[in-house]
Amino acid sequence: METFIRSVDEIDGDPLRWLESGLGHQLRQNQRVMVTVLNMGLEPNEETRRQAREELRRIRAEAAASVEAQGILPEELDAVVDEAIAHVRRREH
Repeated sequence: METFIRSVDEIDGDPLRWLESGLGHQLRQNQRVMVTVLNMGLEPNEETRRQAREELRRIRAEAAASVEAQGILPEELDAVVDEAIAHVRRREH
């Protein structure tokens, strides 16, 4: 598994258009994009699992700090997550 995170303001041209096309909307300059490549059918070893857990903890801490810095209430964040889940489910059917 590989993961990278880029700020939208670091992406331009065809790569940005490709991401926006896949997501179905334009990205804002203050957003970040995270891409994870999964090796399907391969069972990760313990070191890979440990690295993935650490990366998720880091991302979660960074997201929490960003939410707090912007003064977003937990209820507002929950509503955004619920909306995103509903959007993905609509696209799958």
